[in-house]
Amino acid sequence: MQHGLNMAFVGASEAARLIGRNRAQIYRALKSGAMSATKNEQGATVIDTSELFRVFGEPVSKNTANVSDNVAPNNSQQAANGHEQAGLSALLAAEREKSALLAEAVADLRRERDRLLGLVESQSEQVRLLTDQREKAQAVAVALPSVRRWRWPWS
Repeated sequence: MQHGLNMAFVGASEAARLIGRNRAQIYRALKSGAMSATKNEQGATVIDTSELFRVFGEPVSKNTANVSDNVAPNNSQQAANGHEQAGLSALLAAEREKSALLAEAVADLRRERDRLLGLVESQSEQVRLLTDQREKAQAVAVALPSVRRWRWPWS
């Protein structure tokens, strides 16, 4: 398989070489979801070069690698910071989306809780009414004085 810029898909090693990074950074981007990959016919993980360049920027050319020593560290540090910031921005967006989904789920659960509490309260009221009627009937029966029959004292 010939690798290069004209290929649509590359492996992790080739992707790392193209952008001047190591494979661990490629795998971290894949694992965090900042970059996507697919499997080829042989089952190997391959990365679309456009996806690679979207996340990490344009490929490193050999001409830019031969820049003077004073300029190269600053540019590479700025590029690394830019890539890191892009990755963090993608993670932040994903976390915000998760947070919004969780907030929506919490709101749904609260609405359901309130609905169920209303049902429980109505059932409790019905039970209370039944209980109150029984207690009132018993209270009336107990409250009535017994009729005392008078007898003549000599009988």
